[in-house]
Amino acid sequence: MLNYALAIFFSITSFYLTDKNIHSEFDSMIKKSGILYGNGEIQNAITLASNAREFAITHNYEWGKSKSLFALAFFHHKNQSYEKAVPYYFELLNNYDDIGSQEAYKEKCKVYLNLGNIMLDHSKFHESIKYYNLGISIAKKYSFIDLHYSLINNKINTYIDLKDYDSAITALEVTANLLQMNNVVRKLKGLNQSGLINDGLKESKLARTIYQKIIDLEVNDPTPRFTGTALINIASSYYDEGSYQMALQYYEKALTISKAYNEIADIFLVYLSYAKVYLKTNELTKASQYAKKAEALYPEVNQIKENIEIFSLLSDIHFEMNDIEQGKAYAKTNAAELTALFDRQQKLTDIGSQYKMDYITSSYFAEKEKKKNTHTFIWVIITMVLSFLVFRLYQLYKKIMVGRLLRKEMESVHFDLSDL
Repeated sequence: MLNYALAIFFSITSFYLTDKNIHSEFDSMIKKSGILYGNGEIQNAITLASNAREFAITHNYEWGKSKSLFALAFFHHKNQSYEKAVPYYFELLNNYDDIGSQEAYKEKCKVYLNLGNIMLDHSKFHESIKYYNLGISIAKKYSFIDLHYSLINNKINTYIDLKDYDSAITALEVTANLLQMNNVVRKLKGLNQSGLINDGLKESKLARTIYQKIIDLEVNDPTPRFTGTALINIASSYYDEGSYQMALQYYEKALTISKAYNEIADIFLVYLSYAKVYLKTNELTKASQYAKKAEALYPEVNQIKENIEIFSLLSDIHFEMNDIEQGKAYAKTNAAELTALFDRQQKLTDIGSQYKMDYITSSYFAEKEKKKNTHTFIWVIITMVLSFLVFRLYQLYKKIMVGRLLRKEMESVHFDLSDL
């Protein structure tokens, strides 16, 4: 008996340790893939994450399958391989539903956030809002505060892009009331969004006041994150009003701080804006110089859809300079970039449609199987109950029959007292 108990104990311990070792080895692979990604070795990171996924599948480690799939989706996403990232994200949605834990739902929120961001980057605004809303419903249910904030924050940016300022204001009130506005970074983001909304509503002076407040809040910050953007927004506000000299002053300030912190996207935007101002003031040589500086940075910021504008601007400048051939060449490049964007949008739409069809199909058959299993279970229960009732009835019948038999026997027995 003791030997039997020890055998069971060692068997369980061995299983536990093996399982623990599998998880540990898998976690090590995922951690290394993250380090590789951080060092810029994206292809090696993707390869290792793929190996981790195969390892998880081989050892039937469900959470590991999802974790490695998320790593693959994220690496492809950040590498701008959206056609590879999006199917992985969609596959993850099903995986997390199957797991069903709170941690799985948290990861599902992140997937919706990333899908929303991809759609926003490709100007698919309504699709973007749809994914943000799906994430928000989960974040609210499980009180994922940080994810809730990120989803609403990006949703506000989408409304601003759509010029739907009423919806943006409503969403901004949610972030102000619910989502830890004592956080300085979130407060600065909220102020920037408020400024953009007021700019959109043609309340330029109020918008500039808000942007200046951002600058004042970061004046003593050794690494200001929003000052450059605020200065660009003030300059753009003056540009929209036709106050080009004031715009140039603020663009100059923005360029100084953007160069100090090597903010490539902001530097590109300032060069682009300089070119637009000088085109307006008919200083074509300067306009061309700054547009070419922006063009040189385009490969580093081409994931931002609005930056395609650089080619139409260069085309306009060269036509104004009477350089017709160069103007046509840039117009052709602009058309090619826009076509490429539209192609990416269409591919994302096709991938989304395919996922929906696959999801509906798999859900249909899963539901059918579930109903079949439910019916089988019900019939098993009914059969068991009927069998029990038949058995009980048989027992009762047997008892009655035995009782009747005994009474008959008793009635047939005669006692003759004279024999005693």
